[in-house]
Amino acid sequence: MATSSVPESSMAEFDSSCVGSDYAEIIVLRHGETAWNADRRIQGQLDVELNDAGRQQAALLGDRLSKEPKISLVYSSDLARAYETAQIIAARCGGLKVVTDVDLRERHLGDLQGLVFRDTAKLNPKAHQAFVSHETCQEIPGGGESRDQLHQRCTSSLQRIGNKHKGERVVVVSHGAVIETLDKQASPDGRSVRYVLNASVNIFHVYDDGKWTIKSWGDVSHLNHTGSLQSDFGRDEQSGQLVLRMLSATSPLPLTKPPQASQSAQLNVDAVRPSHPWQRHQCPSRSPIPGPISLSFYLHLNPPFRSNRIVPRLGCVGSDYAEIIVLRHGETAWNADGRIQGHLDVELNDAGRQQAAVVGDRLSKEPKISVVYSSDLARAYETAQIIAARCGGIKVVTDVDLRERHLGDLQGLVFRDTAKLNPKVHQAFVSRDSCQEIPGGGESRDQLHQRCTSSVQRIGNKHKGERVVLVSHGGFIRTLYKQASPDGRSVAKVLNTSVNIIHVYDDGKWTIKSWGDVSHLNPTGYLQSGFGGDEKSG
Repeated sequence: MATSSVPESSMAEFDSSCVGSDYAEIIVLRHGETAWNADRRIQGQLDVELNDAGRQQAALLGDRLSKEPKISLVYSSDLARAYETAQIIAARCGGLKVVTDVDLRERHLGDLQGLVFRDTAKLNPKAHQAFVSHETCQEIPGGGESRDQLHQRCTSSLQRIGNKHKGERVVVVSHGAVIETLDKQASPDGRSVRYVLNASVNIFHVYDDGKWTIKSWGDVSHLNHTGSLQSDFGRDEQSGQLVLRMLSATSPLPLTKPPQASQSAQLNVDAVRPSHPWQRHQCPSRSPIPGPISLSFYLHLNPPFRSNRIVPRLGCVGSDYAEIIVLRHGETAWNADGRIQGHLDVELNDAGRQQAAVVGDRLSKEPKISVVYSSDLARAYETAQIIAARCGGIKVVTDVDLRERHLGDLQGLVFRDTAKLNPKVHQAFVSRDSCQEIPGGGESRDQLHQRCTSSVQRIGNKHKGERVVLVSHGGFIRTLYKQASPDGRSVAKVLNTSVNIIHVYDDGKWTIKSWGDVSHLNPTGYLQSGFGGDEKSG
């Protein structure tokens, strides 16, 4: 692995070019959205063109880059979705030359290509198991690459480009798995991110001695005016797609400056593409929402990409709703391992305790909180206790109805192994039938929905005109989002100690004030942490 340092984050670096430096500044971009991204269909090296949203994303990205320091050249994968993105960017930047490079292609995913990811374990279990294998040398049947082969191909390609363009800025347009691999190469501990957003900006400094550093990561501030913030672009590790995390992808890696040197602002973002609903993750239907909607959520933005639409954070005293700040518990060792927790009682690890302390410090500076409610499971209760202590010793009330979904015989298993070790239970879990219970005492999604929405409505009715904190779990919080979202769809991922704010009215109306804010976690090592998948391990 290449040597690395922590990301460079000063404003001066964002405002200057790298002329005369001893490195190449390589702006690595993921292609715009495709119809297959939206459908969560695995693309790999199959040639799928951009959809209209993807072309709009590419144009906005090109407009942004055209205002930045000079770019020498645009490199691109030869696959249509990347090449068209590159061409649009090059045109917007004054007609730059585009050079295609087959080594920048997406990972070849063999017999999985063309399948919808949710169906792979059932339709081709052998190829699915090869894909989720921990063995980095495991190739995927049907001509698919191993992770080792992908790593060798794409890192040598980027190093070659870097060596050629020392002291220059160049753009590279590629794919999700390629960019994840580049991040793994450059990150201090050799771990990769889980998601890479369509048309996101990821900047590397590549030195000719093999050293790589990350300047910034996952910036999609240029997409605020598109419908991209409504679209479920799928998951990169599955198809060169991404699931939007509302929006931790705009958070930089841990800062080298104190957190006050950065800006956390609340932005109002108009969702302008109602034909692409909020999240398509595991949703068979796609009815459009009635019309444009307006949402608010917190973003941590790298300078100079700051909004001029800053909205103050206000309390809700005297209002006709309760402001419920819903938090997911801090990280556990099982989260980091991708192990399914459900109702099993697993305590926080050190990273989780640090996350809880940081979110507690954040909440202590905001308007008054009346009480903290918590699931009675240890990982949630300890998170709640830490937050309450940081906020002046607020009372913590446990509620068994705030527990994670009971996942039956899946509990205790590593998620990637469930299809192999217990296929009957795995199929019950991934079933589209919302009343399907999971063998071993597990709840159906309908049962979870009834339990968690009634408990939050009860809390809301009790605390009208107040702000309260609720600490719970991933599956629980996704269900709340589904209840409050305009089209009844669910998000795919909820990050540990993310801040999600819901307004609950006593007439049963719910609205989302903000979602997925993890700006408080920038000073921690959280963004390099494995922390598991919510739908897999609570």
